[in-house]
Amino acid sequence: MERSGYHGPFAFGLACAYAHGTVAMRTHIDSYWSSARIGWRVFRTLREAWAGRIALQASSVCPLDHFMGEAGSALADEVANSGGVLGMVATGLGDFDGPMPQADVQDRLDRFFALAEDRGLALDLHIDETGDPRARMLHAVASTVLHRNFRRPVQCGHCCSLGLQSEEFAAETIRLCAEAGITIVALPMCNLYLQGRNPGRTPRWRGITLVHELRATGVPVSFASDNCGDPFYGYGDYDKCPVDAIAHFHTP
Repeated sequence: MERSGYHGPFAFGLACAYAHGTVAMRTHIDSYWSSARIGWRVFRTLREAWAGRIALQASSVCPLDHFMGEAGSALADEVANSGGVLGMVATGLGDFDGPMPQADVQDRLDRFFALAEDRGLALDLHIDETGDPRARMLHAVASTVLHRNFRRPVQCGHCCSLGLQSEEFAAETIRLCAEAGITIVALPMCNLYLQGRNPGRTPRWRGITLVHELRATGVPVSFASDNCGDPFYGYGDYDKCPVDAIAHFHTP
């Protein structure tokens, strides 16, 4: 809810992060056009209000399909005019044996990349956050970066299904990511909590991507937390120390 002079959980999150020593933060704004304009307006207001304390960045987040047509262009313009990063979410299940032919997935990716190219925008992608090994959007994104010779930074978060794919396919995907210059962000607190949950079945897998294998090939890997005190992950107070502890454990 937006009220005059009040920005609810967004402002509270910034205050918590600042109290824990955070000086820079990227937030992901639900960007379903045309209601997306509200979130981006609040972002611009809070970015100005917190200038000098927290350097606030923002990325759009909505399904890849939402960038098709005039609404997609309008959203990309809103992101560009706000000094943001173009982002989307996709599992890539349509790539293999899903309802969407692979050619259609590529058409949507090319449209998304073209919007970013025309506006000089970097990319921040939520992809393959699933335990289904058919989800291969990371492979498709890396291939698209290469065949389009895309020059802006590309960051891919989650990439959970990479850890469940064959050694051969995972190695090929990692090689493409290294060649494309993609940065990977693992989100352990959220994905350790969410992944592998099925009714009546004890979790056997917890959704962490192939951190060591990516780093060994020269792919930059970072750790972050994707959710805090929301329906996806109801815990946390924007203290990044637990994330630092996990990162230290995984990356000596």
